[in-house]
Amino acid sequence: MSTFPRWSTLQAAVYLCSTSFGIGKSATMLSVSIAAAHMVLLPALAVGSLAVAGAPLLFLKKSQAKWDSATMKITQEFWSRAEPEVFVEAIEYWGGMKKLNDN
Repeated sequence: MSTFPRWSTLQAAVYLCSTSFGIGKSATMLSVSIAAAHMVLLPALAVGSLAVAGAPLLFLKKSQAKWDSATMKITQEFWSRAEPEVFVEAIEYWGGMKKLNDN
């Protein structure tokens, strides 16, 4: 596991998760209400509800792949431009030879 932060759009992740759960709750209630009146529509409603609730999670999954790519690109760019002193500090910190606030 990397000690570097992961790049992501927190706002997008929160929005997609909360939207998926909210839509799932609404779709469930709608399906139950309609199924009570028209039992024949139950299979179609179940599939439709899953599709509607799962769409934001699919977007989240695709976004995570893009975030992984951006994380790797930013990390590689950082290390390609880092001064030698940064490497020494990082190795000392990761090796436990130095604490974060030591000078």
